[in-house]
Amino acid sequence: MKSKAEHKFFTASGIWYLLTVFWGFAPSFYLSKYFENPDPLPNHLVIHGIVFTIWTLLYVVQVFLIRYKNFRIHQSLGIFGLFIFILMIPTGIFPSIYKVYAGTTTIDGAGHNVFRLFSGYILFSFAFIYRKKSVSS
Repeated sequence: MKSKAEHKFFTASGIWYLLTVFWGFAPSFYLSKYFENPDPLPNHLVIHGIVFTIWTLLYVVQVFLIRYKNFRIHQSLGIFGLFIFILMIPTGIFPSIYKVYAGTTTIDGAGHNVFRLFSGYILFSFAFIYRKKSVSS
């Protein structure tokens, strides 16, 4: 059984994650029309933004489902999360590679982004593989 401190931690981290993502991408994605962005985003970045927004919202929803003990819905959404995870791989890596091609970032910067993405993909894979293993077993 999870402690109240764990529930508070994951709830706070979910809310903080949501706010951080919104704050970081508001000028270029969420609220771009309110900022003086001269050109619209290319389609691959719009798709990237939509997929990562769904991933972020899914994480927060999952945190609250566990907090309020809605395990069945949590597990059902986990299957949807696997689908989003599969979409995240190309939609996450392609923008990094494209930015090198377009000359807006260095190969080192893109490599750093790809490394962070793969780290997240590996962690999610372990979470999915071990999802039914109880902490107490």
